[in-house]
Amino acid sequence: MVLGIVQGISEFLPISSSGHLILIPEIFGWAEQTTSFDIVLHAGTLFALLVFFNKNLLDVIKNKYLVFKIIVASIPLLIVGYLAQNFIEENFKSALTVALALIIFGIIMIAFDRIYKYNKKEIKDMGIIGAIAAGIFQIFSLVRGSSRSGTTILGGLVSGLKIKEATRFSFLVAIPTIGVVILFQLYQFVDGEALNESVGVLIGGFVSSFLSGFLAIKFMMNFIEKRGLTFFGIYRIILGIIVLIIV
Repeated sequence: MVLGIVQGISEFLPISSSGHLILIPEIFGWAEQTTSFDIVLHAGTLFALLVFFNKNLLDVIKNKYLVFKIIVASIPLLIVGYLAQNFIEENFKSALTVALALIIFGIIMIAFDRIYKYNKKEIKDMGIIGAIAAGIFQIFSLVRGSSRSGTTILGGLVSGLKIKEATRFSFLVAIPTIGVVILFQLYQFVDGEALNESVGVLIGGFVSSFLSGFLAIKFMMNFIEKRGLTFFGIYRIILGIIVLIIV
């Protein structure tokens, strides 16, 4: 339940889900979660996206140009993540990496909040180059502690999107991205590993990640337009410093 809530909140707030899911078990001395549990948590957050955008998904699907932009923005992360997965697992999963990424991207978020404060573009006005920019920025989320939603929002800002539109685009890009991650995890799944997790644990993880994810999306869409990224940047810097001290 705890990890499900953490996954749901930190997947959609720009504070890094992977970073928190590494830090919390390390701080409390919990065993690393299994692949089956990871799949369930990702499924919960994907379901939260589908439920939140259910009224808009049909319109999105009908808009072939928008679908193309979403796919273009998803491709860089998926390709690099697939090709460099072993290197990433070996070199970018430590608590030190998480702490540094929290701080560095926290500073970048505060800076971008001011530099791109007056962006006016909506998603419909973003070209393919802008979608590519968002996709390239999303690659940085492979470093634990950076945040997939956060890096994609930064890429959207660079492409000229106003911050609420950059956030919405980030969430739309998350649908195929998380979907492919789930499929890849299922492909890699070790037979019988699910037996290591009780049905109750899997259900608890799914429900908690879905509910917290849905609330996080709703909060983010309302909060980001009024407050921007500075609050999250400050939170990341403080958390990163704390991690450096205690881990």
